[in-house]
Amino acid sequence: MRLRLVLSLLSTVASASQLVAQSETPRYEIFGGYSYSRLATSSVSQGGGTTFNGWNASVDRNINRWLGVVADVSGHSSSGSFSEGFFLTTSANLLAYRFGPKFARRGRITPFGQALVGGVRLHREGIDFPGQSGRPAEGTTNGPAITAGGGLDVRATDSFAVRVVQAEYSFHGVSDTIGQLVGNMQGVRISFGVVFCFR
Repeated sequence: MRLRLVLSLLSTVASASQLVAQSETPRYEIFGGYSYSRLATSSVSQGGGTTFNGWNASVDRNINRWLGVVADVSGHSSSGSFSEGFFLTTSANLLAYRFGPKFARRGRITPFGQALVGGVRLHREGIDFPGQSGRPAEGTTNGPAITAGGGLDVRATDSFAVRVVQAEYSFHGVSDTIGQLVGNMQGVRISFGVVFCFR
């Protein structure tokens, strides 16, 4: 009799724990916010790289309490001038899309890590042969994109959270269609914004 009672209590506790875990884990999370990126290439003569400002959005499908799959899109632009070889860039735009796994430790404060792989489109405008017979030029190219890092979400309600920070290493494998080869662009991406949770 006692054994049955103990087993019944254990079953009840396990079921309650499972319900709590499910209630804390949204099926979908949609993030949107501001994004800052600092990128440099080995061919850029301007030290320290170039600053890009833009936006970042993502959709997470949580498989369980700690594992999810992320689809991430971001757009960044820069009006800062930088030169490589015989080309002076006056504006550049990056549009990237990535997918990959996300690992989280659920709670009111949720730290997470993710590694995403996808592609990027680089479009830039500038002047070819500046200081000589300079002429306006522009070009677009595509390449692979990778990010790896993590962040911190703070839950305000069951359906709303604030992403305090999302900081990642960012890599773009792009080669130029004008001027000399740009090569690989890499640096950091930092984002923050709001998260909408759907159960």
